[in-house]
Amino acid sequence: MKRLGLLAILPIGLVLASCDSTSSIPAGLRGDWSLRRIDTVEIVRKDISLHLDGSGSATGSDGCNTFEGHFHATGSTVRFESGFSTTTMACLGENPASSVPANLVRASSWSVQDSTLRFRDASDVELMAYVRQTAGTARR
Repeated sequence: MKRLGLLAILPIGLVLASCDSTSSIPAGLRGDWSLRRIDTVEIVRKDISLHLDGSGSATGSDGCNTFEGHFHATGSTVRFESGFSTTTMACLGENPASSVPANLVRASSWSVQDSTLRFRDASDVELMAYVRQTAGTARR
């Protein structure tokens, strides 16, 4: 009877273990980030955000529209899948952060130093820099 009970529990444990995909995304990349620079433009707004989770989901805001998509990362390499879903609100004025989804797709590497996340393209040109949000500034 004990053996039958173990055999019944084993498949449940295997299913639960296979659901833990957080280990595939480097811990330093996961979390909530606020955009500080895109291309060479400094950003002072705090509502331009990016959330990267352990399952490879990327969500964020360019300050007017929201976007969501998926990414893969190993070591210092990153690949965002093209075809981000975005809202299409009519936004007033110029918004340099509207190119965030396109820049994410161009990114091929990432690094974090002093709580700053940098994405670079294949030519090692910095595309964007984000700062980690603290508990008091985390998105809601």
